[in-house]
Order: sequence, then structure tokens, then C-alpha cells
Amino acid sequence: VMPSYLSGKDYLLLSVGLRALDHSLKVGNTEFSPVVYSLYGSFRTAIFSAYKSGYEFGNLAFQMTKKYEITEFRAVVNFHRFCIINHWRVHLRECIPIGRQSYADCLDSGNLIWACFNGIRIPAARFVVGDSIKEVVKEAESFLGFIQLTRDQNMIDNARFLYYAYLCLLGSTESATSWNTPEFNETETLQRMLDSDFKSGVTVFYVYKAQNLYLNEQFEQGLEYINKALKIIISIPGLPEFAELYFYRGLLLSALYQDADINGKLQIRRQLVMVRRKFRKWAKNCPDNHLHKSLVLEAESYRIKGKARHAAQLYNEALGVAKSSGYTQNQAIISELAANFYEDLGIEEVARSYFLKARSLYQKWGAGCKVDILSQKYPSYI
Repeated sequence: VMPSYLSGKDYLLLSVGLRALDHSLKVGNTEFSPVVYSLYGSFRTAIFSAYKSGYEFGNLAFQMTKKYEITEFRAVVNFHRFCIINHWRVHLRECIPIGRQSYADCLDSGNLIWACFNGIRIPAARFVVGDSIKEVVKEAESFLGFIQLTRDQNMIDNARFLYYAYLCLLGSTESATSWNTPEFNETETLQRMLDSDFKSGVTVFYVYKAQNLYLNEQFEQGLEYINKALKIIISIPGLPEFAELYFYRGLLLSALYQDADINGKLQIRRQLVMVRRKFRKWAKNCPDNHLHKSLVLEAESYRIKGKARHAAQLYNEALGVAKSSGYTQNQAIISELAANFYEDLGIEEVARSYFLKARSLYQKWGAGCKVDILSQKYPSYI
């Protein structure tokens, strides 16, 4: 199984996994069968969008690890559950301890490659779920030293660009839209990953750049990165960034709608229908992670259609759900969208309250660059 992961050949992983499953079903379970079932659960989740049955296979695999008690295999099963399976059914925050256990088991069993996977994905999951960026940076830095010892260039590049993407939001890189520092060059890093055909790393790189550009209101450039990611999105099926890609696609398209020509507006509305359909399905399977995103995309849809009453109600609902789910950064984004919405309607006092809420939430998250942008762009409100 491992060589298929490292090759970057998606079809090879699927082929090996299905053959291993067929062998377990025909011949009977072995100590490796928990890995096979968790891998199949990953396929059910990420490829076939069968989230409930994928989750059940993941749980079955975990229960089987208790029978065989092989630490290395339990580590792999928990990695699948952490990164690919469980967060489509339960809050992503609940999955992070599973990743920590997988990391500990990897170290105990001497499996450095899988330990690196976890060392990259744990801070990334914390970032997606809205933890303090400063705390995410601290943990990412602690894993980075270990990952660099492996001398696996793809792993190192993946860990480093994420680390500097986090730092960028703190205001600790070359500029608000550049991850470059004297120690890191994002263009060279991306080129190495492209040259090595490291598609999953490249895709995640594009998603994080799109988010960065969206937050800096460079919407056209952000959408360019989303469109690049869409061409190779099959390389990250099941990861939290898969949904993040579509979330920012929806936000970017909505932001570009007003200035588009008639044909452009028609294309955007068609694309947004597809995005909203995905989030309705995801929200039904896991409201904790996706309902607030679904609601704000619906709000944006009503806004661009000129249906202010429906949009206002949905912004409010989305903000409440994001708060109850603990997604600080998305609370900030929703507040900013609501503020712009009310400003366009000329309801300045309500707009001011939402701008102030957005700034406070971005500050809580740790996105100093975004706080500065709001303060400079809306001095009469903030």
C-alpha cells in the first residue's frame, strides 16, 4: 500500500486497495485487514461520497485493531479516520485527537513516513477548524523540525509552505499576499512539487493561495488558483481542503459577480448552483463542519439575486451556526460579508456592527493582515 501512496498515482492506490479487500473477503481476515477496511472506508468516503458507510468501515477497522493490537497498523487506520473519513460525519475538531494518536503510534512503531503525514495534517486540521493561528504556527513548527530530518523533499515542501502560509496571515512574511521570507521561496517550492509530480501537495498549495488572495480581496487571482486546483482535485479526495476548495470557489465567484458582464454573470450563477448543491449534501452528512458554509453561500446567492430579506436572514443563521461550531475564521468572513451587504443597502449602523464584529473575530483568529485591511478600507466604520 505504501508505494502507491508515495507514487502519486491515484489509480494504483485504488487498485491495490480493492485487491487487498477482495483477498480479505475471500480468504479471511489477517492482521493487515484493519488497514484494508479503513482504506476501503476512505474510498467509500472520498471517491463514492458514501459518507455513512465509509464512516462505518472506518469504525469497523478501528475495532479490529483492538483484536490484533499491532501498533503500526492502528496508526494507519487512525490516519485514514482522521484525515479522510470521520470529518465528513463528525466535527473536524473531534478528529484531531485521532490524528495525535496515529502520530504517537507511528513514532512507537518507527513508521516515519506516516508520522510525517500526521505532522503535516494535524496543524492543517487545526487551521481549517479555526484555531488560533499563533497556536497552529507553534505546533507546525514543532513538527517541521522532525519532518526535515526525514530528508523527504515532498514532505518537507508540504510542511514548509503550510507553515509559511500560516505565518503570512500573522503578518510575518514578505507581504500580505506573499509567503516569501529570507528562508523560504514559494515559487521555488511550488516548482519543485510540480517537477516531482506531487499533485496532492500542489493542490493544497493552490487552495491556501486562493484563501489568502480572497482574504486580501484579490478575487480574480484567487479564482485562478481555484481553477488550477480543480484540474487535479482528485489528488486530495477526502481531505478537509477538498471542501475548502469549493467553499472559496463559491465565495470568490460571488465576489466577482457584480462586475461580470451578462455572459459572465450567467456562468457564475450556473457554477454557484453546483457549489451550493455540494454543500447541501455535505451539510446534511455533517452539519457541524458544513452547515454554516452552506448557509452563507445561500445568503450570497440571494444577495446577487437582489433578494435582500432572504439574504439577511441567511447571513444571520450562518453566523449563528458558525459560532456554535467554533469556526472563528468563518464567523469573521460571514460578518464581513454581512457588513458589505448592509453597507450596499445604506444601513450604516448595522453595517458598522458587523464590521466591528468581523475585525474582532479576525483579531481573535490571529489574522493581523486582515485586521489591517479592514481598518484601512473602512475607517469610518472601525
